[in-house]
Amino acid sequence: MLVDVAPAGGPPCNTLVGMGDHAVSLAIVAATCAALLRRSQTGQGEKVDASLLQLACWLNMSSINTAFYGRKLSRTHFEINQAQSNSYKCKDGEWIYIAATDYDKLFRRLCTEVFGRAELADDPRFCTRELSLKNKKELIEIYDGIFATKTRDEWDHLLSKADISHELCQHIGDLVTDPQVTANNYVYVHEYEDGTKVPVTPPPVHFGSIDYFKYQFQQAKPIGADNGRYLKEVGYSEEEINTMRAQGQIV
Repeated sequence: MLVDVAPAGGPPCNTLVGMGDHAVSLAIVAATCAALLRRSQTGQGEKVDASLLQLACWLNMSSINTAFYGRKLSRTHFEINQAQSNSYKCKDGEWIYIAATDYDKLFRRLCTEVFGRAELADDPRFCTRELSLKNKKELIEIYDGIFATKTRDEWDHLLSKADISHELCQHIGDLVTDPQVTANNYVYVHEYEDGTKVPVTPPPVHFGSIDYFKYQFQQAKPIGADNGRYLKEVGYSEEEINTMRAQGQIV
């Protein structure tokens, strides 16, 4: 899958940390809740398991079907479905993705209101959906040249004004200050008592009974912080615990 996600002809993608782990944890939580409900209704327990590979297969089911029927998934910038559903590099080196997939409704608007290139809408190579698909490589090359004339923020403004679906191709670090992320508290910068700041992500679901903006975060305890308490619970005396600590057997 790493080969097919990357642009054709290049090396496989380097994955980001923890994506699969986080996805499988959600599956385990959902399955555990279902098992607990079954127990409450039938009195019978259930064994629950999930794997990273299992989740990867499930998350990529649509692509698996596509590949099964012969579709080549690893594609170049010019081998996408249509020019209006592609990423383009802007003047400042940043990228933007447009999704003006409704040709009949949006192609002329994109050409005139966003690009200021009304002649493109009547170009005999692109003036119908079928022709635009047939000549998409030429159209993509034209779009490449157009997007290179303005910064990503400038295109963002023009596309938003024309009500054209699009998205900024952001960097991971941009999420901490992204207006939509911060407005919804999807990433929260927590400051500990010593002044250390760290981004944290609240749970990825909302519960109506919980104020999503009042989650309380606290610093994790040091390793072994509860050793003494647990050892006392199983019968060790304070003196024995101090001896183990002095000998480096516990912290």
